[in-house]
Amino acid sequence: MKTDFSFEVYVQAKLRLLFPEGRMFAFVDSQLNHYKFWQIFQEDERHVVTRWGRIGKKPQTSVQSVWDPKRFIEQKIKEKLKKGYVEV
Repeated sequence: MKTDFSFEVYVQAKLRLLFPEGRMFAFVDSQLNHYKFWQIFQEDERHVVTRWGRIGKKPQTSVQSVWDPKRFIEQKIKEKLKKGYVEV
């Protein structure tokens, strides 16, 4: 994956401004036209919010009820890192 550093910095800053809560990950590959983001955070005792989509477009959002939010979040993060996403 080869991307322009200034573009990566721009993407990171824009995502953080739009979605300041939780942990944010991005997958950018300009050769394959992949500009994706994924975000996850714990909303309350039992609910986890996930946002994802193409950078610059309206995100999709999912709220899930889980028994152990911290464990669920860490599991999902491991899956994304394995796919090549990087934390921003």
